[in-house]
Amino acid sequence: MEEKKTKKRIVAKLKHSLPSYKITFEKHFEILKAYVVASKEGKEPLSWKDFQKIVSINSHYVSANNKFLEELGLIKEAERKPGKYSPTEKTVEFSKAKDWDEEQAKSILRKLVSSSWFWQSTKQLLDIRGKIPKNDLISKFGVDSGADPKKHFPSLNILVEYLKYVELINEENGTITYGKFGLERIPAPEIKLPESKDTIQIALGDELFAVDIKEFEAFVREKGKKLDHKVYRIK
Repeated sequence: MEEKKTKKRIVAKLKHSLPSYKITFEKHFEILKAYVVASKEGKEPLSWKDFQKIVSINSHYVSANNKFLEELGLIKEAERKPGKYSPTEKTVEFSKAKDWDEEQAKSILRKLVSSSWFWQSTKQLLDIRGKIPKNDLISKFGVDSGADPKKHFPSLNILVEYLKYVELINEENGTITYGKFGLERIPAPEIKLPESKDTIQIALGDELFAVDIKEFEAFVREKGKKLDHKVYRIK
């Protein structure tokens, strides 16, 4: 009699922890708030059982989300108490700020998200292409994390929501671009004029020249390329 062979599904190990695919992005805020309140701002570490009846989702799902929140720096596992977690100081600050000042709350969370692997993956694509379809970004997350396309698509989409919430990216009609805080602000270089009002100092290599301002202005207007006034400022 021929023995039946059962197929075993091979599950690849994730390179990065992902949020639970059973919890929506908005529920993350509820979980973080519960961590802060129920732990008495981190004084008493919590297990998944402590979330029963205090959150609107299955407490088992909270446990499935812990490794992602820990990797992001929002919670930390208690010493000598495996399976119990407490909120970090940043999470306590974030939770308090979110009730009163959404922009301040975003700023606190942005500092953590900007150090994440999925922000680095996003920057890599945007630096090369400028703008990208949302699905391309999710595919990038999937490759970089070793995710299962069928199982983890909702989880990868939550990463996009984190980036949008803290305004590192914008999404419009399915296209992703840098957000308000996505590009680092580079201070505009200053050009200091000499004390004399008739000449300006110009450096060419190691040599310094005094040039008549009016002649310099005429040359610049004729030969130069006009730039936005925010690029340089004269002082």
